[in-house]
Amino acid sequence: MKRMDCHLNSTIPPFLCRTTTTKGALSIPFPSPANRKKFDSLKVTLSLLSSCCSQNRRQKPVSAGAVSKPRVLETDAYNRVRIKTLDGCKIGVSNYCFEYNAIGGGGSGHSTKIEDNSLNGSVLVSFDPKALYIPPVTSATTKLHGWPFPPFLKIEIVPEILHGNIYEDSGKAEFNFRANFLFSVGIGYKASLLVETLLTSEESRGVYRTTKGKRLGKDGRCRLVGVVMLDPLKDDYINSLLGLPAECVTEMNSIISFL
Repeated sequence: MKRMDCHLNSTIPPFLCRTTTTKGALSIPFPSPANRKKFDSLKVTLSLLSSCCSQNRRQKPVSAGAVSKPRVLETDAYNRVRIKTLDGCKIGVSNYCFEYNAIGGGGSGHSTKIEDNSLNGSVLVSFDPKALYIPPVTSATTKLHGWPFPPFLKIEIVPEILHGNIYEDSGKAEFNFRANFLFSVGIGYKASLLVETLLTSEESRGVYRTTKGKRLGKDGRCRLVGVVMLDPLKDDYINSLLGLPAECVTEMNSIISFL
């Protein structure tokens, strides 16, 4: 499982892929009786759908690969860059495999080309988190093994960092990604999950899960993937619902274009 860290517009040592909670993330300590019933119903629904269409394939443990941070030697050429998210995406947590339609998402940023032959046409890319939009996980955008996503569950995705490298010669891409996942069940219950991971066009491996991306084509289409371990929260309801701790797999189909 690849582990890195970064801050927008800066280069710092690698970080551990992890999940954390922010202070005051839970709006109330426990769900109300009405929301608790919805929560229990949701857990049963997800479990039944998952068991009917099980895709739980355990793999042999693999060692985590190291990712070297980019070296900025000399820069030239400043350009705008845009990312557009597509359909056919997937999010896997525990035994669940969500089919996710991210059409309508995307954002803009800037790119800086590195003049160094050893980096094979590397371009540093930073997307503005304020200009990034990722559609929420709802019944309108998501299915679970082909079945409709529960209508009373919503997961909003608020990006904080999307920054990395694109290698023009090969089409390889690697991005540090950090976002807040905001859960809401019914009207009153809310929780927050901060996720940090490496999204790559190459193969991403965890302890039990492996997924493979796709490099940028001539039209800018690519598949960015990542595997990260989600640690348990101080929230027994979310832990029970998602089966935390568990590995999370992300597959995001996108188009990246330079303007």
